[in-house]
Amino acid sequence: MQKGCDAAMIRQEIRRVLLSPFFYISIAILFAGSFFPALYDISNHYDLSYLMDSTLAGYGTALMPILSTLAIADSYLIEEKDGYQYAVMARTTKLKYCLSKIGAAIGTGVAVVLITKGLLLLSMTVSSLVIFGKVVLGSEVVDSACAGTSYWIDHHNYIMFIGQQILYDCMYASIFPGLSLAVSTIAKNKYVVMLFPFIYANVTTLLFIGLQWYYLAPMILDAQGRASSLMFEGLPYRIFVILIYWLVSTVFFIRGVWSKMK
Repeated sequence: MQKGCDAAMIRQEIRRVLLSPFFYISIAILFAGSFFPALYDISNHYDLSYLMDSTLAGYGTALMPILSTLAIADSYLIEEKDGYQYAVMARTTKLKYCLSKIGAAIGTGVAVVLITKGLLLLSMTVSSLVIFGKVVLGSEVVDSACAGTSYWIDHHNYIMFIGQQILYDCMYASIFPGLSLAVSTIAKNKYVVMLFPFIYANVTTLLFIGLQWYYLAPMILDAQGRASSLMFEGLPYRIFVILIYWLVSTVFFIRGVWSKMK
């Protein structure tokens, strides 16, 4: 019974995300904000690996904390208001309910960025074919910008380099929906819940960069090119930090839910 209920909860969360206009609005904004600058730049740098490396830089990184969160940020507030979680508790445990919510939140953040990057890769490929009649992978611009900061660039494996950047973007986006859920157990205003990851990411990044504690700044997790050449760099460190974010969000969300449902 509990396994069936868990599957039903996961399906419900997926359905909620797919029916949310914020899911598609987030993808559209992130895509538009990355595609048009890249299209403008394509005449100078039509190397696909360069374009994919730069598409989410700046604008995308700054807005990703809120765009990866909008579709699911207030889901717990809605369920608490409607009393949905009390009905669910009759068929499952509080722990499984919380883990289903956190899992769906992380998956939503990943999905927003993964779909956006997939659309960008497709659109940049088509644009290169239409404008230049060919697709170029690898150039001196990318080799110079990322020399010594990427194993795949140093070995001229540009397809794996693109995959690495997509992975980094997805990992970075995955930390914010869980933070929103954790905050939603305290804050009752959905706008506060939605904006919290954006404020947190930008304020703490400015703070830690100002203190020169670069490896603690959240946006460093999405650093590209030479900006990623830090004391702590690469995939292992990013995985470690992101797992810490997931753990903290999960613990705070579980404690918040349990405190309200004693």
